[in-house]
Amino acid sequence: MQGIAVDLTGRLLPHVDFSDEDLLRLQQAFRRDDFKAGLAHSLVGESVMGFAAFKSPLAALGPNSGLPINRFMRGSNEDLAFYLEIQSDMRDAMELEYPDALDMVETANDKVTARIATPLGRMRYIMTGLTLPAISASAGAVARADGLNRCIDTAIAIERYRRREGRLPESLAELVPDFLEAVPIDPFDGKPVRYVVKKEAYLVYTCGRDRVDDGGKEVDRTDDVIRIDLKSDEPKSAETISAETISDGVSSGASPE
Repeated sequence: MQGIAVDLTGRLLPHVDFSDEDLLRLQQAFRRDDFKAGLAHSLVGESVMGFAAFKSPLAALGPNSGLPINRFMRGSNEDLAFYLEIQSDMRDAMELEYPDALDMVETANDKVTARIATPLGRMRYIMTGLTLPAISASAGAVARADGLNRCIDTAIAIERYRRREGRLPESLAELVPDFLEAVPIDPFDGKPVRYVVKKEAYLVYTCGRDRVDDGGKEVDRTDDVIRIDLKSDEPKSAETISAETISDGVSSGASPE
């Protein structure tokens, strides 16, 4: 749903005659989302469910979980202690700012990988190995969502600046403090979000989960890019945006995350 909101906002920005007040309200709406904080809360519930799974995997995870569970399978006390240690590491990571939070998640994930690297390790830490990998993937997903929110906030700020000044800013620093309190930080590398002006569009992007800046390339891209078209069409009122445009934005904005 967040992906749909970000994508559709980016599509409409060049074509809808939003008031400056409307654009400010959009910025404030995106700023209220904090996916990292949401993951921190969900990890508490995950720990409780995981603890129950060690006691009775079949009862906790259910017969249709797709995991190779049988009534004789149990996690040992050693396995449980390691599981709780990693869960604690993950919760601590979510208390840190980006990108330190992602660095700590990677460290915890490497710790798990090292413990289950051998057949004996996979047996000793069977429940930990089954339950934790998805959590580290979730950390990357929330960083991506928070990053896209920061990018669309920046794009809205650029539009507010363009409508007041009649031109695009040469750098994001020109948006501070009138349209942004500070230039948003890329969750993946701790640098400011990127801003690139092209002939018919400008891009605001983060370097994405590979944590490498690929220049915002739009084919086979690994960066997470918000593209705002710079067409010569006159802005339209919200009432004239067709249902086809809305539907198009929803279908392309949907994300499995």
